[in-house]
Amino acid sequence: EIGKIQTAGGALFQRGTVCTIATYAPYDLEVGGGDIGYSSRRTTPDGAWVNATGFLVEDEGPGNFEQTLTFFGVEGPKVDYNVIWLDANSAIEYDCNQDIQDYCLHFMSRTPTMSEEKLQQLIDFATSLDLNHNNLDYKQGNQDN
Repeated sequence: EIGKIQTAGGALFQRGTVCTIATYAPYDLEVGGGDIGYSSRRTTPDGAWVNATGFLVEDEGPGNFEQTLTFFGVEGPKVDYNVIWLDANSAIEYDCNQDIQDYCLHFMSRTPTMSEEKLQQLIDFATSLDLNHNNLDYKQGNQDN
């Protein structure tokens, strides 16, 4: 994860973490769905692991899923999970929980860094979709290891 825009509730799991990675193992390459995981380190690259695991179930169309994650052994609420940008080296994932008005925009790269121009292109694209309802600031991720 290169960076994110997220509400306080969406950020609860990632608060104080660095070196965030996301993993995905699809059940079906045609329609998607599959196992998903997030791993990061508490405070420093040598800090304790902070993990969440779960699964995606395909929903209304390509790139739209229902996500269920388990945090510290407790299943979290289901969220609407959407891949809104995907190319060979980057992705944007938007997830939201309408019941509690939390949302997250995750800007991801296959490598620990991304050019400023590419990142700005992704941020501009996400902004054009009006998904940042609270006009929250972008927060750069820390991938130093």
